[in-house]
This record gives sequence, C-alpha cells and structure tokens, in this order.
Amino acid sequence: MRRLRTLVGTVVLALVVGCTGTGTGTGTGTGTSPTPTPPDERTLALGAEAMMPCTSGGLPAACGSLQVPEDRKDPTGRTIPLDVVVIPAASARPAADPVFFLAGGPGGAATESWANAPQVFPAIHQDRDIVLVDQRGTGGSNQLLFPPAPDISGLPRSEGWRRVQRWAKEALEGLSGDIRYYTSAIAADDLDDVRVALGYELINLYGGSYGATLAQYYLRQYEAHVRAVVLDGGTLVDVPIVELMAARSQEALDRVFELCHSDPGCRASYPDPARDLRKALRRLSKHPVRTDAVDYGSGEHVVLTSDSLAGRVHELLVTGQSGEIPRLVHVTAEADYQPLASLESAALRQPDPAQLGMFWSIECFEGWAAHDRDRIAVAGGGSYYLPVMLDADRDLDLGCSLMPRVPTPADDERPVRSDVSVLLLNGTLDPQDPPANVADAATELPNSLVIVATQAHTFGHVGCMPDVVAAFIETGTVVGLDTTCVDELPTPPFSTSGG
Repeated sequence: MRRLRTLVGTVVLALVVGCTGTGTGTGTGTGTSPTPTPPDERTLALGAEAMMPCTSGGLPAACGSLQVPEDRKDPTGRTIPLDVVVIPAASARPAADPVFFLAGGPGGAATESWANAPQVFPAIHQDRDIVLVDQRGTGGSNQLLFPPAPDISGLPRSEGWRRVQRWAKEALEGLSGDIRYYTSAIAADDLDDVRVALGYELINLYGGSYGATLAQYYLRQYEAHVRAVVLDGGTLVDVPIVELMAARSQEALDRVFELCHSDPGCRASYPDPARDLRKALRRLSKHPVRTDAVDYGSGEHVVLTSDSLAGRVHELLVTGQSGEIPRLVHVTAEADYQPLASLESAALRQPDPAQLGMFWSIECFEGWAAHDRDRIAVAGGGSYYLPVMLDADRDLDLGCSLMPRVPTPADDERPVRSDVSVLLLNGTLDPQDPPANVADAATELPNSLVIVATQAHTFGHVGCMPDVVAAFIETGTVVGLDTTCVDELPTPPFSTSGG
C-alpha cells in the first residue's frame, strides 16, 4: 500500500492538467482584447449586494460573493459562499446573454483557470459579459482541503490500513463543510443561483474537460435558461470515460506514431517508436531506476518505473505535446533517463487533487466517473496505459471506501437530451475525450455539431478556433457555422535527434 497521494493516480493528474490547459492557452482570434466598460458604470450586483470593482487577468472586473445553502434540502441551514467574478463586455450595449466559463478537474477554480478568457476570446468579450464562478469546494467557494496523508510505506498492511482509516476519519471531521453536498448536480444548482442573482434570463456555457461535464449537468437541470453550449474536450455523461481511458490513450498514441511515420524528420530519427516504447517499458518493469530527483511529498528520491513512463506519455498526449513522445520513448529505450526524470519530477510538483474533498464526492459516486476494474481491463486490453489505470483504480477504490455515501440524482447516469444548440470540440489525439466519446451526440443533442481535429485535449484556444467559437456564440446555432479553417490548425511539431 503506497502513500495516499497516489490514490489519484496518473489519470487524475491528467484530468486536471487537461482542463487547465484550456484556460491558459493563447488563442489567435482576430483583434486584441478590447477595453471594457468599467464595472462601476454597469451597476453590477449579486441580488441585493453590489459587486466590488476588481481586476481579472489584468482587466477591470466586478467581484462578489453569493451565499447558498450547503444542503439544498435544508435552505435554512448552513450556507457557504460562492466566489463570483464578472468581466463586463467591452461594448456599451452588451448582449443580454453572458458566457459562463466552467473550469475542469474536477477541482479547478474558474476565477483562476479562466481569468484570461477575454484575451483568448476577444470577440466574445466584445459583446458579452464573461462570468466566472468557483465551483463549491474550490478556490474561493469554501474550498475543502484534506491535510497531507500519512506516509505508510514500509508498514505492515494492517497497520497501514488502520493509520489511513484514522487519518480519513479525522480529515473528514476537520473539513469546513459536509463533503456529501459537493457534487456536480448541486454545483449546477449553484450556477443557476448565480444566474438569477446577476439578473440574466439566458446564458451560454463554455466547459473544458470536466467543465464540459458540469455544463451537461446544468443543461439537464436548467435547459430553459441555456441559449448555447460549447463542450471543449468533453465526453457525453452516459459514456464511461474512466473505463475507456486506457483504450482511448492507446488509440491516440497509435495516431501519433502514424503521424511520426508520415513526417520525414521524425521517421528518420525514430523509425519505430512503438518498438522503442515496448523496449523501454520492459526495461523499466524489470529494472526500476533511482534518480537524483526528489519527491517533494515524501522527500525520497524518485524511482522511475514502467508506470512512470506510461504516465508521462499519457500526460504529453493530454497537454498537446505529443511531438515529444517519439524522442522520449527512444532515449528511454536507450537508457537515457534524464528526460523522463525531469517530466516525473515536474509532475510530482503539481498540486495534489486528492487533497480536494469535492474531487472525491464527484469521482467516487457520479455515473460518468464509473470505474469498474473488470471493464477497464477488458476495454483496455493491450494498451500501454492499462497497468496505470488498473493501479489508479485500486487506489481510487481505497479512497472511495473511506468516504461517506454521497447522494446523486436518479437520472445521473442517463444521457442528457436537449434541443439547445451545442458545439462539441474533440481531438483525435485526445487520450481521454476523443470523438468516439461523443458518437451519440447527433441523437442526444440533435442541434449539435462535432468539430473533429488533429488536436489534443481541449483546443478551443488554438489557431482560428476562438473565432469559430465566437461565431457560434454570436448566432447561437451550429447551422451555417463556418469551420473551414479547422483543417489548418497547427499540430505539435516532432522533436527529432537533430532538433
């Protein structure tokens, strides 16, 4: 049994990395971000409370806090604050329907990961307010953080288990909230409370990665108040993303290797990256490598294993750096471990999603995050990433066993069916949310359009896509949407031996 940090597994790190990549990417939409109307000229308020002037991403904004019931079945009980930021439209006559940008994760804070939305989507910012709400349990919305987990390495299994149970009990009791009420469905209720408090009748939604999941929850619960939705790097909520991830990651990697073979420089430097990967995985499986890098959590030296390599390959796929993969697997196969050690060390310095209580409420109990180990094994048979997924699932099961039962809606595992206009962006190089995960969109969302591109996880910020997204938001329909520029989107260049 390892340290509890590993409960999230590489899959969780990838989910978080994937969503934050959307918010921090730089689009090349036409024009520059316009100068907005100062918030104090708009009399922005959250219900009866005036919002205060502030800045977001360097732009004038309005900040406020909305109190909502923690347990929505007990409206007179304890309340929690929702951190809300409105970046007013640049136009003096903004459209009545703003865009709510939803963070990924689960665990991202929209006020942080989407602070630069006006720069990424200047055309949207010109005519529409941009609204950012930290999901309950994240950022400034009553963030629920577990204390660091105990290091139980080297202990007998029974003693380690007792320590983990004792830690979990104390950690749950010490949270500043009831973890049972930090779910996607309740977060959607929060978003609607914010909509009402700000005085909007209709809103548009943009969700990347897990944000696309939350957008579907809101659409299911409040369809009458949704004008248009963008799902960037998302999966339909009735598709078991976790159970399919090993298979999807292998499919994306196969496409990268095909692209490498089609690229003269990559093919010359790395004639058979699939063979290099198999060789490197076999070697690290038999002979793990102790490095000089230090795990900041345990203070111990990082040991590279076959799971380390598989995890970093998956991460490069997620973050749009697939052009680095042929070189990484080649040098690792040749026993040059420095590049892999650098990636592994950087990964260990990332925030630990397992410390967020809301992550466990969502990942352990919501239908879209189902993680049956047998199904993972069957679907992912032959995938380089399967051992990582199985290992992560064992750890996730352990963590979930320590959680109180979290209630979910009766329709939690059912498809979201809606006539609202929906634009879906899915990349063929995405190892988590590829086009196959939205294959039923035409049936479930009849007024939808799936844009498929040779891109990674979330690409609404890449190349011409901010203009395509803005055009969709402007018209509110996929009918007649010009997507001819999609074929010209840049793909990650391959690193070669001469590069």
